[in-house]
Amino acid sequence: YSQALERHEYWRLITHGFLHANPVHLLVNMLCLVLWGGLLERRVESFYFTVIYLSGLIIGALVSKFSHPGPYLGVGASGAISAVLGALLCLRILGKIDLSWNFFVTNIGLNVVLAASSSRIDWQAHFGGFAAGVICCACLDIVEKALPWALRCKFPEFAKMNSFVAFVIAV
Repeated sequence: YSQALERHEYWRLITHGFLHANPVHLLVNMLCLVLWGGLLERRVESFYFTVIYLSGLIIGALVSKFSHPGPYLGVGASGAISAVLGALLCLRILGKIDLSWNFFVTNIGLNVVLAASSSRIDWQAHFGGFAAGVICCACLDIVEKALPWALRCKFPEFAKMNSFVAFVIAV
């Protein structure tokens, strides 16, 4: 909803990712999440996957909001899904994941063609999410190099996720 920030409805920066225009929209988003999400989650673990995913969801929504001149409705997790693909590309550039360049050419190419094929697809959210995924993953890599104990601690993943959820609820 284009007036969400003006009305201080900040939760809409996240909740739009749980709404979809139709079953095909939901199916395409979930298919991409299955194809790309497992690859990223195995490399960065669930907590950092969640951080990347949420950053793509929020930044994609903000880019979409500030790039639309008039009223609009935004639904779908495309920004977050694009963040997953952007993070995979960042890991490939950093040499931390062994995926072929054809994987990226094909998937990014299909994403661009799909976004360009319909005026109803919010390519701004795709682009914002993709950029957020690249930047967030690069920042996590910098922090990992500077403070290796911070990102690769022996603290169990379920404890990190539950702490994160508790923090979000408290905020």
